[in-house]
Amino acid sequence: MLDEITSEVKRIAKNKRLKNSLVLIYIYLIRILIAFIPVVLLSIIKFIFGIFALVNLNFISYGFNIIYEICMILISYLAFIATSPFLFGGLNYFNNEAKGETKDEKLTKYIHDSKFAFKQMKLMLVLSLGFIISSCLLIVPGIIFACFYILSPYVLLDNKDLSIKGAMKESRRIIKGRMMTFVLAVLKINLPWVLIYIIGTYFKFMPHFMALGNLLLFVGFFVMLCNVSDTFLALSVLYQKVSGKKAGAIDVEYREIKD
Repeated sequence: MLDEITSEVKRIAKNKRLKNSLVLIYIYLIRILIAFIPVVLLSIIKFIFGIFALVNLNFISYGFNIIYEICMILISYLAFIATSPFLFGGLNYFNNEAKGETKDEKLTKYIHDSKFAFKQMKLMLVLSLGFIISSCLLIVPGIIFACFYILSPYVLLDNKDLSIKGAMKESRRIIKGRMMTFVLAVLKINLPWVLIYIIGTYFKFMPHFMALGNLLLFVGFFVMLCNVSDTFLALSVLYQKVSGKKAGAIDVEYREIKD
């Protein structure tokens, strides 16, 4: 199945890598910019407070800095979660590519569906917290958690009335027994840019080859965009091939009875 997935990704992505990379840039550029807004506001507040704190209020200033750093992290995290509809718009694009459907849908289509957008945010919040908590135990549990539930957004896209628990349960069902195939497919797709970055970093710290190292890192960035967009496409292909179910056909036991 590994070769089948990678060959399918190459077939679909042929002559579309530039477009796929631009979609990926658009998704994360918008999300980063939106998440950056509250950071700027907090920085302004800190600057204003710093002016008043000059009058021998060092103990207040120190306490404020701690609160500021905590707020910066939490607000940036929540802002990134709040932009989940942009991510789902991109995933929907790659999902359509995997299905062979050429739908002209906007990447912002889910922003206007407040009910589904809120469910997307809840799913990404649960997944991110689960990954953080499991990674705090050891790195390996975090990786296993990510592998098991990485297809949850794709499941939710095809089954909008599915519960968060149901989407995660279906993702685990699909990945279970196929995790090695999934991991190898991701590694195989992303190997080029990883190798370029390793070699580029090595040369960057060598005085006589610093220019070559910088060039490799520059090239590696664009290779990474292509490889990461192919990874999103590979996840869509894996979901379509392995799930064995069309949209809306998830078991009734996983569905929400009430909204």
